[in-house]
Amino acid sequence: MRKLPVVLPMLLLLVLGVAFLQHLPIEKSRAQETPQDDSNDAEIQDVETVTGIDGNISEGEYESGATFLDGTFELSWSTDGEYILISMAAETTGWVAIGFDPDNRMEGADMVIGWVADSGEAQCVDAYATGPTGPHPPDTELGGEDSILEYSGAEGEGRTVIEFMRPLAGDDEFDKSIPLTGELVVIVAFGSDDEFSQRHTSRETGVIVVSPDEDVGAETTTDAEEITAPGAVSIKWQFHAGLMGLAVCLIALTVYLAKRRRSFSGWITMHRSAGVSAATVAILGLLSAIVMINSRGSGHFAIPHTWLGAIGIILIVATPVIGTVAVNLMEKGKHMRIIHRWFGWCTAVIVVLTLLIGISMVAG
Repeated sequence: MRKLPVVLPMLLLLVLGVAFLQHLPIEKSRAQETPQDDSNDAEIQDVETVTGIDGNISEGEYESGATFLDGTFELSWSTDGEYILISMAAETTGWVAIGFDPDNRMEGADMVIGWVADSGEAQCVDAYATGPTGPHPPDTELGGEDSILEYSGAEGEGRTVIEFMRPLAGDDEFDKSIPLTGELVVIVAFGSDDEFSQRHTSRETGVIVVSPDEDVGAETTTDAEEITAPGAVSIKWQFHAGLMGLAVCLIALTVYLAKRRRSFSGWITMHRSAGVSAATVAILGLLSAIVMINSRGSGHFAIPHTWLGAIGIILIVATPVIGTVAVNLMEKGKHMRIIHRWFGWCTAVIVVLTLLIGISMVAG
């Protein structure tokens, strides 16, 4: 009786794993929110704790503040319990931005991005980050509303200042409510020009306390703490990266054994074992990624890293299948062996590229 290809159990594992993941309880988690205010009758001029919004920051104008990026980004804010006035000042002539309460790196952050055009006119956009590294389209393009009530800005001597006012309570699903008590995770960043769709030149994540009644300040971190949906399985990105790194090492071993096959009497057995092991570990890496993304309430295939990863998994599984068919066909499988080699090289390139993109995402 002909033996079934050894890769079939791995395919069964993948199907069962995906089926299991569909039944994980998923809810989107947010930081502490203030109650939503459904009233539209409040007037902006009722804000008593703020002065004018003119793009110029005077001493004592704001109640609280924090610095980021070695002092190159200054964040200041005041609130009356209903609205908040925020100032962003950075050493750049490009855009400046702040993101409130991110879910996964940048993803899920309620963002405000501002810049001063060459004409001297300030621009300010209420945006929302749809992926861990962007993009961050305006709320209005996503079906939401512009929650910025008033803004102004100024630029000079290599420094950009943007001031804006918004309600503490979120207006739509793309706004995060800003809590008066407790900690709030924020992302601050700035770019080198006015095109805010371009990648930032500097970025930092930190924690602030909005209420002036508490010990206000910034506790900066290398990255925001990962937020996991209640009741969902939590997997850190380091575990996923470790599995995929191991898969890359096993793929490298299969290539090495194939290239040095004349040096090993049982090379075909070792080559096949290394290939099957690489596929198995890669599938486990895929399952860990699915669990990780589901636990954060994020969408799949939102960035190139995930698309390349999916292609890499398909190639990793297909390569040993083609190799097994080629061996079983003996002399008739000559063309299959050529295809197997090409699949092997393509697999190595795609997986290494995916790993490098993942590393750049973590470091970015």
